[in-house]
Amino acid sequence: GGVSQLRILRMLRVTRIVRALRIQRLIRFIAPLRTLVYSIAATVKSLVWSMVLLIMMMYVVGTVLTQYTVQVLGVESVSPAVEEELRHYWSSLDRSMFTLFQSICGGVSWRDPVQSLEAMSFAMCAVFTTFVGIVYFAVLNVITGVFCSRAIETTQRNPELVATTIVKNQQTYIEHLRTFFKTVDKANSGFITLGDLEQVLADEELVAQMTALEIDTGDAWTLFKLMDANASGTVSRRTR
Repeated sequence: GGVSQLRILRMLRVTRIVRALRIQRLIRFIAPLRTLVYSIAATVKSLVWSMVLLIMMMYVVGTVLTQYTVQVLGVESVSPAVEEELRHYWSSLDRSMFTLFQSICGGVSWRDPVQSLEAMSFAMCAVFTTFVGIVYFAVLNVITGVFCSRAIETTQRNPELVATTIVKNQQTYIEHLRTFFKTVDKANSGFITLGDLEQVLADEELVAQMTALEIDTGDAWTLFKLMDANASGTVSRRTR
């Protein structure tokens, strides 16, 4: 009985540890996940209208290709292989629209359905090729741009996401500033002196790092004096 109770207690402790680790991971990744979900939800309306536009284009082009294919199959004689491909891709409106959808989404290589159109009519081949070209190089690129713009705009309007981004940027800036201070404090004394600051201003690479941190060399002396509250001529790296 005592041994079994001890095993149960150990299992409970392990379970608590695992749950704690999972919570920490969830907290770490919840902000990016929230941003992603919010951006996707904000683009649903644009997605719906984009699909409506594509369906309208596929309906018009599919109608033209289907009518011509049915007319050719009913009047003219074509080879059995071409007839099989025409019936497979273009014999009805739903088949034609599905073929067009597959052609622009990678479900089928658009070279396969266009071969039957080449054997039937060069004009229909041109219609299909023009449709694929317009969708690939114009419509899909515009839709992608609209999606990205919409996602960015909605994310920038969300106060929580903006606040999270600001806090994260501040933390990153502080880390870069600490790294810069460590570089300046070559003696690793924990303090930065006026002499260290003069060496920084004489070093082009360190000046470039200051510029990257948005610290103007003219403001460096003022910043140093403000941080040196007791006028000791030194600033601790832990000064806040």
